Parts: sequence; C-alpha cells; structure tokens
Amino acid sequence: MGVPLSNYTVLKYLADGTEKQNANRKSIEMELALDALRNYSVFAFIIHDPTVHKDFHELFERQFKSLHNSSGEHLVFFGLVDSPSNYRLVGRKPYYQDVRDMVDLYENEKQDELDPSYTAFAIANSLNIQPEMLPAIVVTQDTRLQTYRWYKTCPDKIETQMSRLTGISYEMNYYKENEQLPLEEKQNILYQLLDEQDIDLCKGMGTTKLNKTMARTLSDLLSFLIDQEKYSSDNQHIQKMARKQQELAIRNIELSLTHLKSTLNDVDIDDIEEHTLYPYIEKLNIQLATYLSILKRKQTYKEPEQIPVNPKWLDTNSMHLLQTGIDVKGFLQSREDTNDYSASAICFAKMFEQEINYSFVHWVRKQYSIDLPDYYNKFQPGVVAEVKPNFQSGNQGYPVNFNNGNRRTGKWIPPELGKSKTIARYNLSMEQWESIGINNSSDFLSYWDKIHHVRNRAAHTEKVTLAEANEIQEAIYRLSQNNTLERLSILKKSYQSILA
Repeated sequence: MGVPLSNYTVLKYLADGTEKQNANRKSIEMELALDALRNYSVFAFIIHDPTVHKDFHELFERQFKSLHNSSGEHLVFFGLVDSPSNYRLVGRKPYYQDVRDMVDLYENEKQDELDPSYTAFAIANSLNIQPEMLPAIVVTQDTRLQTYRWYKTCPDKIETQMSRLTGISYEMNYYKENEQLPLEEKQNILYQLLDEQDIDLCKGMGTTKLNKTMARTLSDLLSFLIDQEKYSSDNQHIQKMARKQQELAIRNIELSLTHLKSTLNDVDIDDIEEHTLYPYIEKLNIQLATYLSILKRKQTYKEPEQIPVNPKWLDTNSMHLLQTGIDVKGFLQSREDTNDYSASAICFAKMFEQEINYSFVHWVRKQYSIDLPDYYNKFQPGVVAEVKPNFQSGNQGYPVNFNNGNRRTGKWIPPELGKSKTIARYNLSMEQWESIGINNSSDFLSYWDKIHHVRNRAAHTEKVTLAEANEIQEAIYRLSQNNTLERLSILKKSYQSILA
C-alpha cells in the first residue's frame, strides 16, 4: 500500500498511534487506519528532496500508482509527493481505504506547507541519514523500535527495490503473526531477509539506532511541521497536542545536552571533537536548532534575513544548515531568557565543515590516489591515505586518515575539522594553495581557527554568547566576500564531475 503525503504530516497521528496513547486518538477514521496498519509487516519511508532529486521526484510521482498497486497486502510505504487529492487510489478494505479516509480528513485541514526541501532536510537529519545518501528508503518491521535499515535509492532502481520489499513483506508476515517472538528478533529476521534479497542496488546502506523509537522521533518532528494556525475551531485539540509535544521535545533535548556536557569537565576543549560524546552533542544541537528554526519560520511575518552567500556555492544541505543557524540566532535573540547560542554556532560550523570536507579534504584524498568522482564521499577499499603533519619544529604528528570508513557499506568517515585544519596549515606549499584557488591562505586559516574554536566551545561545558555566534557567522560571510567559498565550490564540483 502506498500512502501519498504532501508533507508527511499525517505520520504524526500514525506515529503516536503506534505508541498506544489513547489521548492522541481523536477520530474514528484514525482508529480504523491504525487497525488497518496492523496488517502490515514491513514499513518503508521514501525520503527525498523534490528540488534536488528532480528526476527521482518526477519518476516517483509518475509511478506512485503502479507501486501502490503492486505492493501487496503486507508492505506499506510513505512517499513525499504532491497533494494526496491527486491520488484517488483504491484498495481492498481495510488495507487501504481506512487509511485513505484518515489521510483525507487530515490533509483537508492543512492549507500551507513548509518548504518541502527543508522538510526533507529535517526528516533526514532526525533519522541520522547523511545528505549524500538521499534519496533513501527507510525500512523497519515496527516503528516502535529504535533501529532501522536504510538504503540509497535512485530512479532506475526504485521499482526493483520496492518489488523485492513486497516479496520480503509476505515472508515477514509469517513472523509478525508469531507473538512469541520479541520485536527485536523480528527486526533481525527482517535484516536477514533484506540482505538475502540485496536491496542495496544504488551503493549505499546502513543500520541506524536512534536514541528513541522511530515513532517518537518522527512524531516529535511532525509536531513542529504541522501548520497549527490553519486548523478550524473544531480541531483545536490538534494545536494543543502539538504545542505540548513541542515543549516536551525541546525540554528533553535541553536536559540531554546538560547531562552530556556535565561529564566533560575534565576534557580539554581542544580535544572535544575526538571525544566519543561529541557526535551526540552535535546531533542534539542540530536537532534542537531544526525545531527552533521551524518555529521561527512559522511565528514571524518578516522576510528572512538575506544571506550574502551565493546558494550555488553551497550544497543544499549546507545552505539549510546556514539558514538554520541564522534562524535560531534570531529566534533566541527574541527570548529574554536566552544566554546560550550553542545550537546556532554548531549549525554554522557544521555547514563550514561539510564544505571543507567536500572540497579541501577531497583535494587531499586525490593526492593520495583516491579515485574521484567514483569515491567522492565514499570509502575506497585498498587505498591508504594517511597524512602526517609537517610541523615547523621538524617533528611529525600523528597521521590523519583521509580514507577512513566501512568496507561493507562504503561509508566514508572524514577527518575531524581540527585535524583537517592541521594538515592545511602545515603541509601545503604556497603553490599548492594557489592551485586550489586560494591566494591568501593565512586569512582563510584565521577564519577556520575562529569557526573551529567557537564550535568546540559550543560542544563543551561553556555556553556560547551572542557575540561568539556573530563572530562565527561573520567569518563565514567574510569567506564569501573574499570569494573563498566560490573557490571551494569550484574545487568541490570538479570532484563531483559537475561543471562549475
């Protein structure tokens, strides 16, 4: 069964329903839909950015009805497509029509949408899916679990992947009916079937564990995405429910960050990015920033702040991070009780780090025989790309691995921002800087220092002030004004095999 959703908003109800919270079940349509979903043994969420993945989006919309008709009785998939009113699909009750009725009821209330590109960014970020792995199919046996499997998809493979998932769903139905098997064991059986059927046809896959259930992860995000002000007076309970969930989601992140940071008192600030907790702190800050950015966009009638950076120089994900950092800084400034701008600072720094990884880091990789564009943002087996810093003292530091990754999945793990900066500072000659297109490397490294330092403070026990958030934002703007971001973009696109 295919469920067409213009903004995934109806998943708020479906996600809450799986957690059996009776207070969230407000309609007969919803009850029937949730009962119908119990017939499904495999859930798939197809995530893509309609503005970036245009070819995929056009094919997916064109083939949605065909995929729906061929998906059988035990596979349900959700897709980001145009308004559900365009898809008057039919199906055997209760397998489809009960869900269709509930979708209609909800979607008729919704009048405005958030930018679909930002929605895709927010969903992918919530599910820990890297931007280069989109479009992606997220697969699970039950949304009450914290783990799931994801696969990169593409226009010429999506139909084959969905066909294989349909076959798997029939096999999984046997195990789903076995009440003696715990959910985790059923999920492992699903993973085995996925491996046997080889869903990884577009060269990208992974297994992810969230810090809460998938249902709650999606539900929290969707409480921000729904357009609360467009509901009729008969549906005021939706506004109240969403606002309560928003407050709880924000409070939980803030409590988690406070707890994690309290354990870092003995960690040197310069070593923070190598600490095992750093990825979690970064992710929580970006998640918090995404929530606040959505609130900012829905609560203001002002035009968004003009960004003095040419969007063509940045990847879409980087542009979203930059805009999120700006939105959050403005949102926090409007609150009298704000004294920490860490979430904004980390978004700015993450945007810069991504662009460095896409450009300079790949320049280093190319010097060490990484095949580009074949292994752009990918791990290349059999190639060693370890670089020792050439300190002015003559000593060589610990090697920095520019080809660290997972042989099975192909996932590449770029070096930390500070380690890349060390190689940039001590290992490049003037001629090499000029070949990259950067004529004033000292200014570039100075801005890199500022961004890196404030980012480390944001991830440590310290609080980031408004002045520091402004400093990191100003550094990015200066890199735009002196054309450094443009030069990095040209470098990046040359490795992506795209004309600048």
